[in-house]
Amino acid sequence: LDRSFSIVPQARAVVSSGPYRVVRHPLYAGELAAALGLALLVGTAWAFIVWLALVALQLYRTRHEERVLTAHLTGYAAYAAQTGLLIPGVGKRKG
Repeated sequence: LDRSFSIVPQARAVVSSGPYRVVRHPLYAGELAAALGLALLVGTAWAFIVWLALVALQLYRTRHEERVLTAHLTGYAAYAAQTGLLIPGVGKRKG
């Protein structure tokens, strides 16, 4: 991400290379996958409930970012129609 890394969403440029070719939020997808692995390792219902809460929070966060990026970046809507949100092929935007 180089200079595009930020804690708060900022519309700098559409990145469609590397892992961004298949998902719009690869960092969040990786975080959720790692957290799922940890929840499975712990193996309790509470661990899975915490993971589900993390999924809900990340979905909320991605929806907020999507609004910012769509509003400020020309071409983001077309990019979003081609790539999955967090899972390849899943969550492509219509039109």
